[in-house]
Amino acid sequence: MPIETTTETEAAEHFPDINAEIVFGGHAHLESEHTFFGTRFITLGSVSNPQNEDRRAKYAILDADQSGYQVHRRRVEFDYDLLIEEIKATRHPSEAYLLRLYQRD
Repeated sequence: MPIETTTETEAAEHFPDINAEIVFGGHAHLESEHTFFGTRFITLGSVSNPQNEDRRAKYAILDADQSGYQVHRRRVEFDYDLLIEEIKATRHPSEAYLLRLYQRD
């Protein structure tokens, strides 16, 4: 269920008995955040294969205590040139596919 395009009705179908303030999801390669029926749904983004123009690695830190929580998003530069060198050096079985993802035009 790609949260960035999910409606509240679809979320309710997938999470009928949810009892949470916050839910983190991954593997979407895009950052997003929505609140459905009182629950905050956050998609974290992608460390190495973002699906947008911002190619930096993305992650989030959750700070939580008795008084509540905060989500801090972080972005760091990712050394794609080194990654490409390593893919080529290891003769990765999916080399052609991976190089299409990571090489810039």
